[in-house]
Amino acid sequence: MPSSEQVEEKIIVYEKNYEIGKTKTVSIGQEIIRVDPYIKKTMKNITHPFEKIASSLDSLYIEAQYKLTNYKIQSDAQKEYSITKYVIIEGRNYNIIDLSDNHGSSWGILIDDNGAILKSGIYSYYWQMLYYPDTISMTPAKFNVSSRKKKEDVNITKKAPFELIYSGKNDVSLNATYREYTADELARTAFYQNLTYRPDAKNIRFKNFEIQIHDASNEKITYTVLEDGLN
Repeated sequence: MPSSEQVEEKIIVYEKNYEIGKTKTVSIGQEIIRVDPYIKKTMKNITHPFEKIASSLDSLYIEAQYKLTNYKIQSDAQKEYSITKYVIIEGRNYNIIDLSDNHGSSWGILIDDNGAILKSGIYSYYWQMLYYPDTISMTPAKFNVSSRKKKEDVNITKKAPFELIYSGKNDVSLNATYREYTADELARTAFYQNLTYRPDAKNIRFKNFEIQIHDASNEKITYTVLEDGLN
């Protein structure tokens, strides 16, 4: 099989306590804006984005003997097995699933694309070849062979969260406090700044944020975030 090629996709995700264009009301001491950013790294397999699996519909029990050695191989019902190898026998494709015997050795059970099991032989992972025991018996069993998209490896790295807290209103100013935290947060404020605006301001700006003020008192504020400059 050809080797797999993986690519890394990296995006910055912003978890927000608001929605652009949606009106919201908060009380004094609560966050007008809260943003928790993190970097999401995803490893994607672009050569083989799908994987083939075999799902056992029944329990399978195999007994085989070669010379003086007895082998017992078993699989449980309702279990999924990843298919990473296949062989072609007399022009017919067989998928291989990995099972262990009573001696701890790995054997490959051969299943065609319709879920039927090859009953005359098993695949030896040790010798990398098809193995025909002197005697072999199998309980009746059926598998469902299908394909699905491979699970992607995802890594999350937190960045420093920040928030804008409503601090109330008086006759001379509308007040808010901007806070940045460390990436691990732990309630440690890395930076803060007290912000003041005109008490009758209809729109306020902070960083790349534009916030429309509908109503404000010393107890609560009703507002809409119009833009934030975040993706």
